[in-house]
Amino acid sequence: MSTENEICALCALELLRAYADGTLSPVEVMQAHLRRAEIANPDINALFSLRAASALEQAAQSQDRWARNNPVGPLDGVPVLLKDSVKCIGFDYYHGSAGYPGTPAQEDAPPAARIREAGGIVFAKTTMPDFGMLAAGVSSQFGIVRNPWDLDANPGGSSAGSGAAVAAGIAPLAVGTDIAGSVRLPAAHNGLAGLKPSRGRIPHLQPSPLRAAGPMARTSADAGLLMSVLIRPDARDYESLPVIDETPFRQLSDTPDDFLRGKRIGLMLDMGFGRALDDRVRDKAIAAASLFEAAGAIVEPVPRVVDADPMPFLYLFLQSRAHFELMSLAESRRDLALPHLIEWSRRVERASAPDLSRALYALEDFKARVTSVLAPYDFVISPAMTEIRFAADAVGPDSEDHFGHCSFAIPFNQTGAPAHVVCCGFLDAMPVGLQIAGRRFDDLGVLRAGVVFERLVALDMPWPYDRSTVHA
Repeated sequence: MSTENEICALCALELLRAYADGTLSPVEVMQAHLRRAEIANPDINALFSLRAASALEQAAQSQDRWARNNPVGPLDGVPVLLKDSVKCIGFDYYHGSAGYPGTPAQEDAPPAARIREAGGIVFAKTTMPDFGMLAAGVSSQFGIVRNPWDLDANPGGSSAGSGAAVAAGIAPLAVGTDIAGSVRLPAAHNGLAGLKPSRGRIPHLQPSPLRAAGPMARTSADAGLLMSVLIRPDARDYESLPVIDETPFRQLSDTPDDFLRGKRIGLMLDMGFGRALDDRVRDKAIAAASLFEAAGAIVEPVPRVVDADPMPFLYLFLQSRAHFELMSLAESRRDLALPHLIEWSRRVERASAPDLSRALYALEDFKARVTSVLAPYDFVISPAMTEIRFAADAVGPDSEDHFGHCSFAIPFNQTGAPAHVVCCGFLDAMPVGLQIAGRRFDDLGVLRAGVVFERLVALDMPWPYDRSTVHA
């Protein structure tokens, strides 16, 4: 019989093969992950609203379907976690903030609906910062979310709980959302594979010019499996893209080793804004580029992307969004939100309508510049973030500029292009993330590049639920 650690170490694709050949059952798997949650979550604070009884009931139903060789969909019996911001019937909704009373969701958002239709077992929600407006795991509702690799370190955000939980072995799959790196940054901090898809590729509510839901997993192939479900259509999202074939996303393991041969790869090490890049992180990205070259890719340095800092304009836009949400709370509850976010969002009160218009046009110029500079490349690789770690209780490496370390992630929310993060090694016993971005709509391509890179780098990941392995 498999041990709890052995079961929780399996990726989703391995679980599905075990269900098919009868070596594991969905009930055994769900029991193991619930036990893992019981052990790990008190330390990392990644989950809330856990529904163990419902999860075991669904697992028993899945087990019966597998016994009859009749799985309901490509995720049948696989444990999955959803970020707080993804509404799901039966689970409380806070959007990370104590300003919300925590009422149960009345509808399934598109990602939740697709996962349930595919047989995935959503057994808990994951913690996040207030309104999703921090790239950190600090929340007025949930407190401090911790990184399982180092409990004194931040897991990144805003999909903080999703990143920490998957790295801790609580589930093989999770859904995050990304507005300024909020899937990719926790993926980097926690050694995961995480995709911000092309804008509109995954239906979600409400449609947004910046935010996207995205899969988080321990391998790119698993992220593709979840992606194959999330891209299914939902008419409620009137901005979503036309339907595409989901099958190739489930077949990423078949990506040939020579996929990168002849591809033109840009190595992006200087955004022209944001915090200074740690030299050791730079070296990791350069080493990753050499692996792309060894696989036959043509790697070229990307010129400095911009000469002017776009962040003041983006902050004005994000502050207006956060301020609107703050003001939508009951007046008696507004002061319950995170004080840092209250002060930060209220800075927009000093701006005028022309200031907001100027910011939106400046962001369009930024988007055009990024698109132009990166147009020649099939893929662009870069560090996922500028540094390795920051304190678990901090809102960012710099409390005065809490998105300052996100400069490599932010451009792809603006352009709507896909960007995928994979682990490229370790520094100070912490994972280091490599970002692989592609042309808009080439979500499959960036995932395939991720699969091939994972083969090339060949990391023996010492996941935090098995501390017997020494970090390399």
